[in-house]
Amino acid sequence: INPSASAAAGTLRSGDNWAPFLWTASDGFAIVPELDEPAYDRSEALDLSDDGSVVVGALQAGVVSNGFPRSYGFLWSARTGLVLVTDLMVAHGQSDADYFRVAAISGDGSRLLAVGNPPGSAQDTQSVIVELAPY
Repeated sequence: INPSASAAAGTLRSGDNWAPFLWTASDGFAIVPELDEPAYDRSEALDLSDDGSVVVGALQAGVVSNGFPRSYGFLWSARTGLVLVTDLMVAHGQSDADYFRVAAISGDGSRLLAVGNPPGSAQDTQSVIVELAPY
């Protein structure tokens, strides 16, 4: 929930499916799209910006076989739509990035905490702070 209690992010459960959502007092519920992949049945929203315009989390499946489907960390807003952090990092020169969760976003929406496997890393899992362009 944001500081003014005008927005909240979380996970909506419907049967065996979990889907990330953003709720705002002004616009109501928005379900974050899951790449049209029905296997993503354990996705979740983990945090939102103070103004409630950006939500972050993870697209993930309860059953993964031979690496499919991959889990992805994401950010979503009505303005940008779904943005995968792995794609964002690859677009800025980090080839073979694999970020599977975005655990937090700063209050002003300018930084996020991504969890995953940066290329060339000696550790299996690392957290990185990603500085975002103003939205």
